[in-house]
Amino acid sequence: MAPQFGFYNVPPTVTVVLRAIDNATTDLTPLLAPSTNRSVLLGPRLYTNYFVVEVSSSAPVCNEAGFGLSITGVVVTTFADLLVETKDRSKSEDFCGTDSSQHIVCKYSKANPQHSMYAYGRPVARLLINAASPNPTSCSGWLWGSDGHFITNNHCIGSQSDADNTQFQFVAESYLCDGILGAVCPGVTEAMSATLVRTNARLDYALLKLNAALPAKYGYLQASTASISVGTAIYIPQHPRAGCKLISNLDDSKAPTTVTSINAPGCSGKGGITYNADTDGGSSGSPVISVATNAVLALHYCGGASCMNTGMQMSRIIADLAPLGLMPANAIASGLPPVIPPFADPTINPLSLGPPFVKQAVIDGVIAQVGSVDKWQTTVDHINFHLAAPGQVIVDVLSYEMSDGTTLFQDVNGDCRIAYFDPVVYVFSNDSKVTYTTYVNDDSNSVNPEDGKADGSISYHDSYLVASLPAGSHTVAIGVTNLGYKDAVTGSNTFSYTQFLGCTGTNTTGGVDGAYRLTLSATVPLTITHAKPTPKMATCTTGDQAVVVDKCVTQFNALWAWLPMVAATAGPYVPPQATTSVFFVPVVEGIGAVGSTCAEPPRKGWQSIIFFESNAVAMRFRFTDLFLPPGDDIVLRATDGTTFALSTIFPAGMAYANVWTPRVFANLWTIELTRRANKSYCSGGYGFRIDGYSYFTSTNNAPDVADYETGCGLIDHSVHAICGYNASNVTNMYAYSRPVVRIWIPTGTTGFEMCTGWLWGSQGHVLTASHCIGSALEARLAQFEFLAEVSWCDANREALCSGYISTVSATWVATNRILDYTLLLLSSGHDLASQYGFLQVHPTLRLKPGIAVYIPQHPLGGCKRISYLNQMLRPTTVTALTAKGCDIDNDGFYRGGVVYDCDTGAGSSGSPVIESNTNTVVALHYCGNAACQNAGIPMALIVRDLEATGALPLQALLGSPPTPLPAFADPVVVPRLNPPPFVYPAIIGNLRRLRQPRQPLWTSVDSYELVVSAPTKVTLDFLVYELNLESGNCFDLIHDCRITYADTIVYVFAKFKNGSKTFLSLDSCYLESYAPYSNQGVGVNPYPPTLGTTDGSISKADPYLVATLPAGRHIVAFGLAGLSIYDAQRGINTNPETMLYEGAGANSDRNASIAYQMTISSTAPIEIINMLPLTTLPPTCELTEAEIEATCHVAQVSSGSQSDWQD
Repeated sequence: MAPQFGFYNVPPTVTVVLRAIDNATTDLTPLLAPSTNRSVLLGPRLYTNYFVVEVSSSAPVCNEAGFGLSITGVVVTTFADLLVETKDRSKSEDFCGTDSSQHIVCKYSKANPQHSMYAYGRPVARLLINAASPNPTSCSGWLWGSDGHFITNNHCIGSQSDADNTQFQFVAESYLCDGILGAVCPGVTEAMSATLVRTNARLDYALLKLNAALPAKYGYLQASTASISVGTAIYIPQHPRAGCKLISNLDDSKAPTTVTSINAPGCSGKGGITYNADTDGGSSGSPVISVATNAVLALHYCGGASCMNTGMQMSRIIADLAPLGLMPANAIASGLPPVIPPFADPTINPLSLGPPFVKQAVIDGVIAQVGSVDKWQTTVDHINFHLAAPGQVIVDVLSYEMSDGTTLFQDVNGDCRIAYFDPVVYVFSNDSKVTYTTYVNDDSNSVNPEDGKADGSISYHDSYLVASLPAGSHTVAIGVTNLGYKDAVTGSNTFSYTQFLGCTGTNTTGGVDGAYRLTLSATVPLTITHAKPTPKMATCTTGDQAVVVDKCVTQFNALWAWLPMVAATAGPYVPPQATTSVFFVPVVEGIGAVGSTCAEPPRKGWQSIIFFESNAVAMRFRFTDLFLPPGDDIVLRATDGTTFALSTIFPAGMAYANVWTPRVFANLWTIELTRRANKSYCSGGYGFRIDGYSYFTSTNNAPDVADYETGCGLIDHSVHAICGYNASNVTNMYAYSRPVVRIWIPTGTTGFEMCTGWLWGSQGHVLTASHCIGSALEARLAQFEFLAEVSWCDANREALCSGYISTVSATWVATNRILDYTLLLLSSGHDLASQYGFLQVHPTLRLKPGIAVYIPQHPLGGCKRISYLNQMLRPTTVTALTAKGCDIDNDGFYRGGVVYDCDTGAGSSGSPVIESNTNTVVALHYCGNAACQNAGIPMALIVRDLEATGALPLQALLGSPPTPLPAFADPVVVPRLNPPPFVYPAIIGNLRRLRQPRQPLWTSVDSYELVVSAPTKVTLDFLVYELNLESGNCFDLIHDCRITYADTIVYVFAKFKNGSKTFLSLDSCYLESYAPYSNQGVGVNPYPPTLGTTDGSISKADPYLVATLPAGRHIVAFGLAGLSIYDAQRGINTNPETMLYEGAGANSDRNASIAYQMTISSTAPIEIINMLPLTTLPPTCELTEAEIEATCHVAQVSSGSQSDWQD
């Protein structure tokens, strides 16, 4: 805040002081000379939200004409305003990778305080330029020489008018090294104007004159005239974003920042040196200081892409000033740097210097759920208190009973139960004569990460705020997160998504509640005037609490790990309908010190039994115990050689209990222990145990959720993401789809949920919809898969895509149910952003109907697709700026948003809606509706919400030029038909009608036995159809002098013994059966269209099947379409609806038959046994292909309509 004076003129005996509520003072006397008339004067900016103006006199002042002061208003500055002030500067500032800068207090040395980097940063000040104008700006600058000279950039202060309206603020810094980098720190305003000595636009500097006494208080810097070399270590004290003073001295790899070029083009061709130090808007004018000499090498003036942050050499500035006789005294380094004057310890909390906070009230309470099933409400507690005098009040709430860091449960309030909620707290006036803007806090966002922990809090979800309050009556309102202000005042939370929490996550059972503890501390006496009676708490000892927590962990593990899971859904708002199943299979497998026994693994390693489920597309394994010596690893290995090393998720040397592996894509796995450490498992306590696995019959979401997602029309025009690749243009849609990630979230007994998200900013944050991930628990359980996509454009839509698993959990940063977003941080986020790139939001792009957009997404949880063409095959666009949107929580609240005609599907929630011209994200897709009402939340709203809490990711907003995407290899891989190592001679067979008197339409089934000695993949490729439905041409592919064909189906299943449901393997061991494989044509396969054509096939109706088989005996059964698995096992097709074709039409002759060819290949040797003798085929054909094709055309003409037989 800053006071606006309508008139100001005080005599020399009068002192005017601005005093904040924490007793920090700003004396206007040295800033504004006495006996000087001033009108419409803006006072210094104070970094507080409460202050008073004190006027005192050292001598009587009576009836002196012309003196006085008047305050006409107050100018209020928010954090968002500060970002605007530095926005123009940020267009020419940049981070080098991620922001590795630190609070400058991190460089303070108690052992040698006056010769630390911190000490040489004290002459650096924050500038507020033209604060009274509509467009104030902020920069940095520094004291140069011993006479009070100050230097900054010409583009910051370019005239005497600018100098007359600049505030100079020193020591605006945090006392905490690990404080939040985005925080705003108060400083000491030492001047509100300066004298301009000289400015030069070409060299981009401005030399100013301040009070000559300032160097004796803060010290001063000197400039180096020595030559500069590449590799010179440097550091930059600065005020980026008009915030706290930071220092950049380390790059992303923690190596010292250095000069990277001594002859750079710079910005606008001004030249200079470049370095890999991080800067941002507001850093302009900072000194680039040599680590070796602590002398200034350059004046920082701009930044660019690819770490091209640039400074003007001080030697060039000196060469411009020296001939004019304008050099400051002692401005050039000639030996040791000047000694910085002594200063107080900067690590002392300045609040500790003011009135102390005294704990004055501790209140226990319970927030409960009330209302009916269709209209849940939750209670809101009011605590009223009175302050006798203005003061500061700390409101600290304790409720959350799951730790952020360890995700372990703790009974934090000692009530012998795990019942809690994510709290929000309001503080507002309870006195009509006292008004102020209401305080609110949802999650603790204090500069000091330790704030709020004094009451035993273990989660940042617990609310914590410091309120500066006037004297009078006030109210604290406590409720569940998403409590609105009106509801806070009325005392009833009408928001339906209450999110009470317990041992097993969200608890939506009627009548549940959550406990809290409120602690009030204040700098002045505080009296509680009203509070609800404290609920009676159970007598609870430390031992009782341990039992409660242990029981809670048991319940948690039982729900999320043990129970079979069924029915994939796209969000918690749709009741599950079982179409996709997840099954849990218990096993006992392990090695090493497990339980009371120990089995030393072989020195060469160890291998598990085979885990196999034929109808699975993915599996994951549960380890009840996992503890390996450093160097050893556990590898999951599939039949095709695919491997996954557990050390990427669970590093060796640490003990784990009850953990799941990621979901891995294959249906037959072994688990291998690879040994490199020379450690005894038995003596060291190492080992692991697997007690079960889950397998998934589909990667996709159930289609029943389509009520909330929809295509725009009858045809889905979305394409595989690879179709957006353009090798000649790096800014293609595919490149901007690479940061998009498929998210898989297990949802307890209701199965699993699949959504989409995307990397936002350079630190590895992921943004998705809050109805996908709405709590820390769901974030902990989620799995993130990048590049889950096909590598050829014309792949089948049903293709199953495995991705690269980055992590199996994430840190929950922020969520907003109203805006339906959740922001997460992945553990290896920075590396992921460097590998896949990240998306950004354009800070000034205005949405309007008609702008072209596209959406990379994972509809149905499948392969990544892009929607960019509408039903008219024109670019998809924004069709409306306001929409009703969807009521995703069934609470009667429609979230609105922008509308577009892109096709989406269940699982697309959380996808980025990308503007086609700038490739920046304009909306977060969250739902679909009828009549092409697919809707997204505008990113401008999400950005504003995150900026208010300081949680906006670094580089989340587009700079100029835009952040380049990382390079990647050509992603287009056309599948080549590399045959398996074992290919067997083709088998010619014949399917026919059985000519049974009572059942003339029954048909034969051909069966073959496969004897498999080791796990293998077997490929079955059939050639049947002799009519090309696209061209109408016929071909005698089997060379039997006729055109015969039919729709057919193939099954592969285990050979049973004596009618039992187990099959006999080669070693006579009984193994569990598996679900049969089947295929009725390559057209319904998730395989590339080119597969299945090497045998000469001309139709997608020909079956093509790949089966993963364990060792044992298996049956291949082949028959006409309509063959059931029951008939396949009996060897006879009793379906009377089967059809055989000859020529161009159906063949109803009871002697009708068709010929086929079957080709078998495998990855390991197998033996093929024909169980039925082949029916004799017609003699070798002596007609020409042309003659046979001609007979087919004649038949077509005589038959009248091709559709008669095509159907």
